[in-house]
Amino acid sequence: MMNHVVVAIALCLFITGCSDGANFNASNASGKDRDGTWEQLADQDLSSQPLGDQSDWDADIAVSWPKEAGTEVFSLTKLSGLLDIIWVIDNSLSMTDDIEQVALNLEMFIQSLETISDVNLSILSGGCDPEDVEGMTGVSGCRGNGIHISDEMKAKGHTQQELDVESTNALAVFGSAICDVDDPEKICQDALEEASRGLGSLDPELVPGYLVERLRKNSTKVLVVVTDDNARTLNAAATAALVEKKNLGPLTYFSFQGIESSSCDVEKVGVEYQVLNDASGGQAFDICALDWSANFSKLTANIKEIVQRKFTLAADAVRIKSVHIDGNALAADRYKQTAPNVVELDRDVLQDGREVTIVYVPKV
Repeated sequence: MMNHVVVAIALCLFITGCSDGANFNASNASGKDRDGTWEQLADQDLSSQPLGDQSDWDADIAVSWPKEAGTEVFSLTKLSGLLDIIWVIDNSLSMTDDIEQVALNLEMFIQSLETISDVNLSILSGGCDPEDVEGMTGVSGCRGNGIHISDEMKAKGHTQQELDVESTNALAVFGSAICDVDDPEKICQDALEEASRGLGSLDPELVPGYLVERLRKNSTKVLVVVTDDNARTLNAAATAALVEKKNLGPLTYFSFQGIESSSCDVEKVGVEYQVLNDASGGQAFDICALDWSANFSKLTANIKEIVQRKFTLAADAVRIKSVHIDGNALAADRYKQTAPNVVELDRDVLQDGREVTIVYVPKV
C-alpha cells in the first residue's frame, strides 16, 4: 500500500512539473509555450471543435497548437484594418448636378467609415468651377465641373489628382493610376493613351502611377466610379486583368451610373461598370436619383460590411485550419482564403459576434 502511495505522489509531481510552462493563454498567437518550446500534437482537423467561452480563454489551458499552426484573434469591436477608397469622377459638362451630389455627401461618407477602419481616400478628378474664371462657363479653358476635397480632408492624408475625366474613360484613368511610369505592359500603355484623350488646361500631361504608392498592402480596396456614360476602350475585362497583373488583391467596385430604369437623360447605361460590380459583390446606384443621401448610406453600409468580414493575418497561410466566432467553429464553406494572408467570411456569419479566431498553417 505504501509503495502505491509513493508512486502516486511521484507521478503527480512529474505531471505538475511537465505541465508548468506548457500552458498558454489563447491570445498567444504564436502557439509557443512560455519556455519557447512547442507541444507536439498530431495535425488534426479543428474545424468542428468549439474553442469555448470567453471565460475559458482568460484562464491558462494545458493545450498548445501544433508547431505548424498559427492562431490569431481579432476583436470585432475595434478598428478593422486598412481601407483604401478610390473615386473616379467624370467631370464632363453633363455632370454638374451629379458632382454637386458627390460634394454634398463625400465628407460624411468618409467620416462614417473612419469609425471602423483606417481610411485612405484618393480622388481622380478635377476640372474648374465655372464661376472661378470670369466670362468662361463651359468653354475651352474652363472645361468640366469642379470636385475638390477640403483642407480638413487633406490634413487627414486624403488626396486628389487634379485631372479631367471624360465620360467614357474613367476605367482608363484608374488603370493609368495603378501603372508605373513607362510601364511596358501593353494594357498600361492602352490605359494611358485613352486616359490622355481630351486633357484640359489643368493637366497638359497626364502622369501615370498616382496610386502606386497610395494603395497599401493588405488593405481592403474599393473603387467608386461616377459617370453618366459607359466605358469604351479599357472595358471591364481589361480592367480586371490589369488589377490582377498588378497584384492589388481583391477589389470591390461600385458605381453611380445610368441603369436600365434611369428616369433622366444619360449618355449610355454603364454596362461595363455593372459587370465589375456584379463580379466583385459591389452595386450600381442610379445616377438620376434627385437625392443621393440614401444611396450614400447604402454604399457606406456595404463597404463597412466588406471591411468587417475581411481579416488580414500576420503571415501568409499555406491553408486555413479553422475559423471560430466567439468560440464557435464555422463550417469550412462559410469562409475562404482570398489572398495568401487574407481570410474573408460570408456576409451573414458575424451578426452580433465580438471576436474571430483564425487557426492556420503559416508559410515557412
